[in-house]
Amino acid sequence: MLTDEQKATVRQWAQDGASLGEIHKRLGEELAVQMTYLEARLLVSELEVSLDKPEDDRSEADSDASDTTEHGALAQDPDEILGGGAVNVSVDSIAQPHAMVSGQVTFSDGKRASWYVDQMGRLGLDPEEPGYRPSEDDLMTFQQQLQETLRKEGL
Repeated sequence: MLTDEQKATVRQWAQDGASLGEIHKRLGEELAVQMTYLEARLLVSELEVSLDKPEDDRSEADSDASDTTEHGALAQDPDEILGGGAVNVSVDSIAQPHAMVSGQVTFSDGKRASWYVDQMGRLGLDPEEPGYRPSEDDLMTFQQQLQETLRKEGL
């Protein structure tokens, strides 16, 4: 887990126009934080930073809010370390056709969704029940469990 200072540094790199590859490289070289490219992508998603344009007009208060990505996944503020119910994450043995890796998640309320990481490293969530949105607690727990599961799988 990164310190608040390290998170601020990563946010600044993104605001300065760094690509995901540059951020991944600088994490290792400048902050001595070793992680996979996918973990770096998930980190950037969790920090709610945009890699395609500067965020100069975005206030710090705005970064505390949840955003919905174009693929329906919710990005959460990583500083909100929340407990969570029983959230279970599994990885598909064969990824969905549009994804590098995919799987299933069951949230604490028993609702299920498919998740995937696409070719661009974007995390997507497709709930079985149309319009379903898991709680913030469950989303944070899901993201943490997903990172750990993918790390264990060597992905």
